[in-house]
Amino acid sequence: MAHSHRVYVPLSGTIDGANRDFELPEDPIPGSVRVFVNGLEQLVDLDFSVSGRKITFVSPPEPGDQIFAHYLVEEQ
Repeated sequence: MAHSHRVYVPLSGTIDGANRDFELPEDPIPGSVRVFVNGLEQLVDLDFSVSGRKITFVSPPEPGDQIFAHYLVEEQ
């Protein structure tokens, strides 16, 4: 099955220094999610975890941080 790349996708959720939970706009292919905070790639299972569309950070992003993801999706 074919897939498409999604790059520089902003995560939905409040960046307030307390919220650790964010969401992708669509279901990624498992194992394909890469997350960046202020341009620095975060490490899965060390800095964040993924469950479906939900991204949970170990330490919450601070106000002013820019977070985004790259991932793959199945083509319809």
